[in-house]
Amino acid sequence: MDAVERLIWDLRSKDQWGAGRVEATEYGVPNIERLTRLDAHAAVIRSCNILYIPGLLQHPAYALATTKAAFPRLPEAELRRWILMRSARTHAFLDLLRSDRLTGLFVVGQQAIMHEASGDAHIRQLEHLLDVIDAHSQIQVLILPFHTVPPAFTTQLFLWAFRGEGSGDTANRTTPACAYTESAAGGTYTTRIDDLARMRSAWADLVNASMGPAESRSYIAEVLGA
Repeated sequence: MDAVERLIWDLRSKDQWGAGRVEATEYGVPNIERLTRLDAHAAVIRSCNILYIPGLLQHPAYALATTKAAFPRLPEAELRRWILMRSARTHAFLDLLRSDRLTGLFVVGQQAIMHEASGDAHIRQLEHLLDVIDAHSQIQVLILPFHTVPPAFTTQLFLWAFRGEGSGDTANRTTPACAYTESAAGGTYTTRIDDLARMRSAWADLVNASMGPAESRSYIAEVLGA
């Protein structure tokens, strides 16, 4: 059993129904560690967030401000621990980009670019976003316009595509894959074929409804005043 199969097996071992779907995983350090392990074996990462900048693209100051707002009852020490773990995950992701082992595709809601979670943190976030776009050719950031209803009402979505064992193929739908979504109840992982098909379809519609890469970058720079 290779590393990717082990990761998926570990997820399914928590699935009492044997359906390939693990529901209501609690947020926190163990989940961040699991996300990081999945990132490390991915060939392509697709991430959408309509309300906030996706986690892998977040500046630490922005991550702190948004996490504190989303989890106001979280103890300060635990909050800091979350942010350290999330920052480590982001650094690992950027290292993978530099090694040309990974492609990152992101859809971000226009409201996430406009909405200030915290004044200074938001400015630093937009500057960081432009720096990441300019530094890594294997990353794309697309802006979904305000007026667009997200396909399938998708506000957050994360998809990993892993290379098939012994091949470099990531486009084939039979290659290993995993998806993750979040709600107030917690996170949900799935490796079910029908779930993945619906999420891939929603992703394709999100991309089609978004601004292109150049237009998206120009829009971020315009909001920032760069």
